[in-house]
Amino acid sequence: MTCTRGCRMKAQKKSSVKSSRFRPGWGGACEAQLWSFTGPQKISEDDDTPEAVWVAAESLEAALQYVRQHHDDFIVTTARFVSMVTLLSGSPLD
Repeated sequence: MTCTRGCRMKAQKKSSVKSSRFRPGWGGACEAQLWSFTGPQKISEDDDTPEAVWVAAESLEAALQYVRQHHDDFIVTTARFVSMVTLLSGSPLD
């Protein structure tokens, strides 16, 4: 089938890799690093566990940037790499 004059095919846009925190891994699936950030211990008598924030991002720098943007009053005392998170294609986070 050929296009006649004035017919344009709409080019499909590919989602930008830069706009996602998840990157294709060595196996082809999207991967992200799972980080746990711990803050100072609360002074409350009821709860003696420190505050924690979990972030999945492409790198430690990206995870720290996310924490700074979304938890501006959070003080990071410990950062721990937990695991690599693999997302299957079609996942809600993909």
